[in-house]
Parts: sequence; structure tokens; C-alpha cells
Amino acid sequence: MEVQHPASWRVPDTHGTARRRTAMSRRILLGLTAGVAVGVLFGERAAVLEWPARAFVQLLQVTVLPYVVTSLVAGIATGTPSQARRLASKGGLVLLCLWGVSLALVLLAPLALPPEKGGSFYATQSLSEEPQIDWLDLYIPSNPFRSLANNIVPAVVVFSVLLGIALLGLPEKARILAPLRLINETLAQAGRLLLALTPIGIFAIAGHAAGTLRMEEFGRLQAFMLLWVGLSTILTLWILPGLVSVVTGVSFARILSLMWAPLITAFVTSNLFIVLPAIQERAKELLAGGPLGHREAADSVDVLVPTSFTFPHGAKLLSLSFVLFAGWFAGTPVPAADLPTLVGAGLLGLFGSLDAAVPFLLDLVRLPADLFQLFLVSGVVASHFGSAAAAMHTLALAMLGASFMAGGIRIDKMRLLTFVASTSIIVGGFLLASRMLLAAALPDPEGAAAMFDRLRVSGGWGRLAPVDTPDEAAGSLEEPAPPAGERLDAILRRGTVRVCVSADAMPWCFVNGRDEIVGFEVDVAHAVAAQLDKRLSLVEVERVNKGAALARGTCDITIGRVVPSQAASMVFSRPITHEAWSFLAPDYKRNLFANLERIRELPSPRIAVFREREFMDRLKAFVPNAEVTPVDSIPEFLEAPSGRFDAMLTGLDRATAYSLMWPQFSAVVPTPNLGGVPIAIIVPKGEEALLDLVNAVVDVDLANGLFKEKLDYWVRGHGAQVERAPRWSLGANVFGWWED
Repeated sequence: MEVQHPASWRVPDTHGTARRRTAMSRRILLGLTAGVAVGVLFGERAAVLEWPARAFVQLLQVTVLPYVVTSLVAGIATGTPSQARRLASKGGLVLLCLWGVSLALVLLAPLALPPEKGGSFYATQSLSEEPQIDWLDLYIPSNPFRSLANNIVPAVVVFSVLLGIALLGLPEKARILAPLRLINETLAQAGRLLLALTPIGIFAIAGHAAGTLRMEEFGRLQAFMLLWVGLSTILTLWILPGLVSVVTGVSFARILSLMWAPLITAFVTSNLFIVLPAIQERAKELLAGGPLGHREAADSVDVLVPTSFTFPHGAKLLSLSFVLFAGWFAGTPVPAADLPTLVGAGLLGLFGSLDAAVPFLLDLVRLPADLFQLFLVSGVVASHFGSAAAAMHTLALAMLGASFMAGGIRIDKMRLLTFVASTSIIVGGFLLASRMLLAAALPDPEGAAAMFDRLRVSGGWGRLAPVDTPDEAAGSLEEPAPPAGERLDAILRRGTVRVCVSADAMPWCFVNGRDEIVGFEVDVAHAVAAQLDKRLSLVEVERVNKGAALARGTCDITIGRVVPSQAASMVFSRPITHEAWSFLAPDYKRNLFANLERIRELPSPRIAVFREREFMDRLKAFVPNAEVTPVDSIPEFLEAPSGRFDAMLTGLDRATAYSLMWPQFSAVVPTPNLGGVPIAIIVPKGEEALLDLVNAVVDVDLANGLFKEKLDYWVRGHGAQVERAPRWSLGANVFGWWED
């Protein structure tokens, strides 16, 4: 491979570059400090910094993917086919082993995070918002331009590698490589120009985060910093040099002694490139002074060190731990079943920049994209430790790869076992100590009950209908039921819309901590009454008695699931929305109900379901061998004696809400999914005029977005965020400059 030797590895004005990077680090630190100060001073008024923060993040990504393409193609195509095969077979094997070490730390990282201290928020998504991963589309670039446009990083990497390999054997490849390198350098220069904005961007990101994040959320961000600093330090100062020492026979103390200066330089400047020549020299010196001493091994270093710059280093792979932390932070840990996807896609994605890979990976495992801003804030510190780890990774790859290519590896099995045992104790001790420290130091997340208690009914565009008192409601119920077909006339004459509610189905209808009946159904009832300009009377009835209550005039309308067998006593409007089917199962049984075939293999699983013939028949069709038991409410299932039921078939939104209130249960959507059930406004049989009216209300409110707003608020978790008290700030709470 045509790689320049150390004498020609010139880094222009190394000391000047170091001084400039030190000055930039100071400006970044100043921007970070100023941003945090502004956020703490102005609180949520610092939210105006969101748009410059987003602009900076998007600017960082402008040149990323094109640079990935040009650098990978040029890096692979530079050598000869024989050199490429040699590097791929032996150097590649060493690289895979080092990647394996870093990925093992990533997968162990969540053990340091106490589950009870993670985020807690209420949010559910419909199945249509969680598409299955198309592996072919993810990795095979059938249309590389679409992959570039849609930020599909793994496909872009595969495309670039394919081009590089294709160029490898062309006799006139220099004619292509020269302009390609020029384009690559142009993109790199553009990236460096954008980096001049880093202090301003960090100021905006830190200001927005400090002003809008809660103090307890900042505490949880410190958990990632502890995790990152600890694992990267263990990787840099123990695992990588220890592995090199065991394999090559070079003294562990000598490795650290010679590498100390490059490690400090990489740490202070947060830059790997400027220490590559020093790493190259140290690797050759260590090999020459060790038991191998092969000239071929030393020559191999000249190939491995610059080539390694093309591939993700250990610290980059360690960044995948942020995605696992983000799941814990948001209260939705990444499932074990998604870890292979995360590792596979992350490995390819990290061939490029973290600025492109991390947002892609957050989206891949369906975590909020806004969490990427936390990654950027933490990156101010993490980049320094990451650069030191990258430097040690480069040395380890050079020494292990060179020794392997020279055929001079002599592994002492006893030393290897001792090293593995010591590493296990060190890593395990760190994870255990971190978990204990975080469990003791972090505040508890807000409980689900408190979140639900904050929610309030707002009616149609903030307009609430007047509500009858219990005495007024009881008096109106003494009136005889109007003749069939005259229910709408009775409502208009009476001036009150009577709505049946059953407060046993969070988040659709429930009683909050203030003893108020609230929920999506109640909000829709207010919207209907307000649009009719009538009073509202909420009539509590058991869910199974709603049909009878409608027929005898106890209530005029209700909101609930569409059940065809009830058509004899009630009629359904056009659907407002749909609720997906799911299982509510004890947490330790959630994996048993994650797959329909696995459920069918269970011997007579005891499954509860609402007391509706269609629902019981549907469950029997899903799981023919199930022991089906009808229940009247979800609380009846939850409060049943232990072992009475294995699970309950119910709606995903209800299952999610109750799993927050009862954390020993989990909402599980099996594969394949079980479909869903419509939610509609229900009127008595034979009331065509009333049905026409509610259908008109449904059409109007679907068109103007009112029902979507209500669904977002009650069912999809937005209300838990909207109804929080304003964030504490110095300006409002200490200086009294304004009132929130």
C-alpha cells in the first residue's frame, strides 16, 4: 500500500496547531459555561436558543456524508490488491477483536444505570409509527443517492467500500484519486470552517438545555458522563495496553511510559490526527525493544497506523453506549432484541462522523431525536477522553496487527487468564460502584400518578362546557326517557347533554388525584357539549351497562370501542381513532407474550379479556389453547390474586398507562401484531338525528385537528410535558424579574 514513511509524515506547524486547538478548547469551554449560565438565569425563556442550536447541529452534518464517501473510497483504493488482502485478513482480524472488546463494554454499560432512577414519561405510539427494519434497504444501497439524501449511513458506507474496491485494481486509478483527494480535502476544509462556529453552537445548545431541562434530568446526564469517563479510562489505561502486553510480551509499564506523552497530547487537544506520527514511532520502538523485534513487524506499522485512521476506533464504538443511556434517560430502555440491530448498524454508521451516526441510531431504535443535543453537550468533555482512548486503540492495532502479520505472536495462557480475570474484576467493580453511587445520588423520577394528576380537561379549543353538579345530574335523571327518535330534541329542550362515563380505563377515562373524572373521553364530551352550546352532565355507569343506560335514557351519548354485537341497542359514529391490541403481562412474563407463536406453545395460558363476545372470540382465534376469562375492568385483572392470570388482552394505550401505574406489569405488542379496534361516539339505537349530529362533529373535529390534539395530550403523552410547572430559574425565582 502506498503509505508515506515517518520522515514524510509532516504535520504542518504542530505546535501552532496545538496552540490553536487549545485556544478553541478554551472558547468552547467559555461557550459552554456562558450557555449554562444563561439557561439557569432565564429558565424556559432560553428556549429561544433552540433554533440556533438546531441550525448548528444541521450545519455540522452538511459535509459529513459526502466526506465519508470520498475518504473511504480514497483510503481503500490507495493500495494494491495484494496489500489489501493482507490487511483485510490479518489486520482486519485484529481490528475485529478490538471492536469486540469495545462492544462488550457498550453492552455492559447499562448495568451501571439503576432502572428505578431512569426517566419516566408517558407516551405511546401506534404500530404504524414503528415500522419494521428493512435490513436490505439499510445495508444495500439500491439507490445510493436516496441513501445519501435520507442519511442511511450503513448503505452509504457499503456503497463507498464497493467503489474503493472497484478502484483498487484499475491501472489508471491515480487520475480518479487525485481529484477525489482534492474533493475530500475541500470537504474537510469546509468542515474546519464550520468548526469555527463551535463555541457559538455549544453556547446555544447548552443554554437551551440548561433552560428547558429539569434539574433531575441534568443529574441523569451526569450518569452518562460517569459511565463514559470510567469506561474510556479503563479501556485506555488497562484493557488495551494490557492486551498488547499479554500478546506481544512487551512490559505493561513500558507501554504506558512511552505512550504517556501522546495520550496527554491527544487528551488536551481532543485530536487524534496530530499524534499519529508519535504513535507510529512509539509502536516501532516498543516492538523493537520487545521479544519480537521483527523488521517485518516494524514495517507493518507504517501501513497499519495511517490505515487505521479510516476505520472506527474503540472510543467511537464506545459512543454507542450513549444510545443505551438515552433509552434509560427517556424511560424506554432499548430492548435486548434490538441490540444486534444497534451494533450492526452502529458499526457501519461509525465509519463516518458521530454527528451523522448518533441521530441515525436514535431514530433506528425509536428514541427522541432531541436527545442528540445532550450528546453534543456531553461531547465537550467526552471528546477529550475519547481522543486518548483512540490513541491507545491505534497503538494496540499497530502492535497487535504488526505482530500477527509477522507471525511472531507467543501468548502465555496463564498471563492471558490472569489478565481476563483482572479485567472482569475491574470492569465489574466499576459498574457495581457506579450503580450504587447513582442509586444513592440521583433523585427519583416523577411518579406516574403525579404525571396523570397534572392532566386537565380543556374541551374544544380551550372552551369547557358548564358541568352539572351531582344534584342537578340526579334531578335530570328523574325525567322519563324521550320517545324513540326524539333524543336530540330532548337534549335541546333540556339544555344538557348526558354522557355515560366509566372511569376505569386510563388514559381514556379515569379519576385523577383531585377526585375528578378526566381523560380523552371526557374531553371529547366537553367538546361536543360546547359545540352544541349546552351543559354537560357526566353520568357514571359500569362499562358493561352503557348500552342499557343509553336505551333507558340515563345518558344520551358515550365514547368507546366499536363492538358490532351491541348494534341492537346502540349505533356508532364514524371512528375518531383506533387502538392497537396488546397484552398486559407481568414484567417477568413479557418475553413469553412478545411472539404469537410462542404464546400458542404455552400450555393453556390464562388470559383475561373484557366481557365482550367479540373480544373473547378474537382472543380464542389468536390463542386457541388459551383459558379465556372475562373481566369487567383492567383493575380487576391487576388486583387479582398472584397466579390467577398470565396476561390480559387489551388496548395498547390502556396497557401502557396501567403499566406505568403498576410497574410490575408491561405492555407487550406481539409479533405479528393483532390489529386494533376503532374508537367512536356512541348514540342510542334509532336516533338518526343525533347520529347525524355526532357524525358532523366527528368530521369537523377530525378535519380541524381537535381529536388529534386530544389524542396527543391524553394518549400519546404530550400532556405530561405540557402541564409541568415552569422550570426554576434565577430570573423568576430569585430576582423576581417576571412571574411564570
